[in-house]
Amino acid sequence: MSDLRRDVRPQRALRALGSVCCLAVLVLCGCGGGGGGGGGGSTPAFTRLWVPHFNAAELRAFAYRRALADTDAAPDVVLTLPAGTHPNALTFDSTGALWVTDNANARLLKFDKAQLGAGGSPTPAVHIDSDGASLQGPIGFAFDGSQDLWVAVQGGIEMFVPTNLDDSGPTTPNLVLDCASFDIPAGMLFDAAGDLWVSNASFAPANNAVLVFTPDQLVAGGVQTPRLAITCAAFALIEGIGFDGSGGLWVSSNDGLNVTHFLAQDVAVPAVATVRNLVPANSLEADADDGPSGRSVRKPGGLVFDRDGDLFVNSERGAMGADDSAVLRFAKTQLATLVGAQALQAIAVHAHATSNPGFGGLALELP
Repeated sequence: MSDLRRDVRPQRALRALGSVCCLAVLVLCGCGGGGGGGGGGSTPAFTRLWVPHFNAAELRAFAYRRALADTDAAPDVVLTLPAGTHPNALTFDSTGALWVTDNANARLLKFDKAQLGAGGSPTPAVHIDSDGASLQGPIGFAFDGSQDLWVAVQGGIEMFVPTNLDDSGPTTPNLVLDCASFDIPAGMLFDAAGDLWVSNASFAPANNAVLVFTPDQLVAGGVQTPRLAITCAAFALIEGIGFDGSGGLWVSSNDGLNVTHFLAQDVAVPAVATVRNLVPANSLEADADDGPSGRSVRKPGGLVFDRDGDLFVNSERGAMGADDSAVLRFAKTQLATLVGAQALQAIAVHAHATSNPGFGGLALELP
């Protein structure tokens, strides 16, 4: 399991959780044939898939065509981060710059688009540091439509406006959002209506929930009651969240060894505060193979849909502290056949792509 807060491995490593562009994860809604983009001269679904490697302090990128087939410890680009960095999640801003949550050092790192091409050890264009109280154990994050950056930290969410992200150094958030039920906010994403969706991870299974906050609640900040709270018996240390092209919600459950899927009508945001205890429409489950090339989800973390509707999932495998974890690709056509709880076999496996611990918030670089 990964380290949700800091590199606290004596506590079974409270995982480095994360982005949809995020979840904090970047999450894009699928639209079109699974895996078909890029063929016959059409625009590919993405340019590169970016993966944080928590243990190695690296960001690893897989070019589109290579991301569709099996690889083993073979990224196309590797960015080496400053010594001691523990990258947790990734997201892109509107300029194409790549942002990183550094879980161990209470900071955010920014790399401009021009720094992403050749790999190496570029100096971050900006580093947003803690003011002494802010950015504690950052996990997932997401930009809203105004390019305000919302960051999941220990016990809450902090928001930074664009002008507060221009310069390096200690930075105080412009707004803090809290909730009585927050334990470890982890994955984050915005829907088309501007609602903020947050996976609340917890080692107490009953406290795991997906929480939704409306735009008016985000403007107000402070302590808010979620407009919608989704609970499920299958949730156990939930992390990544994402929407498919039909508006269905997918939630990765690290300790539950599954990725659950809920239909759009079941997760519609209500007009008043509501708690829904749901049964998944179906789910991706683990099989017995915990090796680096295993093709089922094991301890899933960050996830992201590409524009063709294919699903990429960070899957922790092997021993804590090892580098046997993988990123799995499930085609849209596979997901359409999913019935009940199945140990569906990924159509592509990127073995040794990432690490355990590590939330592994994935991000897609777009053409």
